[in-house]
Amino acid sequence: MIKELVTMPVGSTELSISGLKNQVLKIQQVMKSVMQEGVHYGKVPGVATTFLFKAGAEKLCMTFRLLPKYKVDKTIQEKGHITYEVTCELYHASGAYVGSGLGIASTLEKKYRYRYESFPTKVEVPSAWWDAGRDNEKLVKILKNNNAVPKTAAALKKEGLEIGVGKVGKKWHVVYKKSIENPDIADVYNTVIKMAKKRSLVDATITALAVSDMFTQDPDTIKANFEEPEDVTPKKKAINKKKK
Repeated sequence: MIKELVTMPVGSTELSISGLKNQVLKIQQVMKSVMQEGVHYGKVPGVATTFLFKAGAEKLCMTFRLLPKYKVDKTIQEKGHITYEVTCELYHASGAYVGSGLGIASTLEKKYRYRYESFPTKVEVPSAWWDAGRDNEKLVKILKNNNAVPKTAAALKKEGLEIGVGKVGKKWHVVYKKSIENPDIADVYNTVIKMAKKRSLVDATITALAVSDMFTQDPDTIKANFEEPEDVTPKKKAINKKKK
């Protein structure tokens, strides 16, 4: 009988107490000796849970000799949008089925559906913003504390703008952003299906190894506090420095 550690040893109807302890211990040893925080698992600002990344799921699957098999369902929607639903089934190297996970990704998700037209200002991003974990919800307050006057929330809403940051030349500046429909939606098809595949693998790994008390899904499944800054071309000044 194969004695590889999986959720249940192949050929058994249940996992012994010692087997359960050994599996948990092995996962902890892998985390300590092989996996790196920020690469295989990690955290995001404002969230206490530890997230399992794709690279970490792959390492755990390698440890327990779990092989993924994927099933993909595609739904085509209006205006060229596509939703992928991927089921990841994990099998032990012996052929035994261990568990499965589901991952869905769509071009209708905000980060794929929209692109931003940016209007940079001449105000450089205060260092306090970086220290605050690049949280855009704190940006307005930080700007005011640094003698910069941004547009009011009412003005932003009226003009359909959001406040954020962008790289102008070699420096990071405060920008106003307006979301527009992505004119090249087909360019993200491959990215979206890979995202669905990744989500299903992470979900399957957490389920099969019963580690939901140690990890939760990849952080891309929650709304981040910030979006990755982008390079922008100066168009107009929108924030004025207060006179000292």
